[in-house]
Amino acid sequence: MTLQYTYSKNQRQSFLTYEASMTRLFREGHTETVGSCTVQSFEFVRSMLDKSKTPQERLQLLCKACDKHQELYKDAMCGQGVNRHLFALYVIKRFSEEESPFFDNIFPGTYLLFTSQTQKDQCEADAKGLSDEVRLIIAGEGFGPVADQWCCLQCCRRENTLVPEQSRVQRMANIIIIEILFVFMVIFDF
Repeated sequence: MTLQYTYSKNQRQSFLTYEASMTRLFREGHTETVGSCTVQSFEFVRSMLDKSKTPQERLQLLCKACDKHQELYKDAMCGQGVNRHLFALYVIKRFSEEESPFFDNIFPGTYLLFTSQTQKDQCEADAKGLSDEVRLIIAGEGFGPVADQWCCLQCCRRENTLVPEQSRVQRMANIIIIEILFVFMVIFDF
């Protein structure tokens, strides 16, 4: 939720967010998308920007947003997500070249915020036999820039990985640290 808040505050608006959930509980399972930019997360973000809200109101909204996020994540992980199914229908629609206001409205041109958790050692098997120098740079992440204003935030990293130093990434990392502290200070009334 802090990432939603930080990105929204920094960009002055909320964005659809791509967060992958593993569906490896199933044979051939890969990922499902968690729609983490929810009404509840938006209400939390809005409360943080509203000086008239009390710390108790903000904490209550944060808890509601986190509960909704956990519900969506568990649903996606257990095969109850709908995004991949809708995306398959969207791809069929695109190839059939038929117009569909429904699909044109539910899929953005690009997601601007990626907040996926990458399994810590998911690339370990792929890295066997590689030199130490090459193994050092494999972080197990699969997202690259998709738009000029994108931001990709991986919540889990392997030890000893190198990540290219980028001014936008470093700036966002600094902002996130400050905003996490700010959220705690505001909610717990420091």
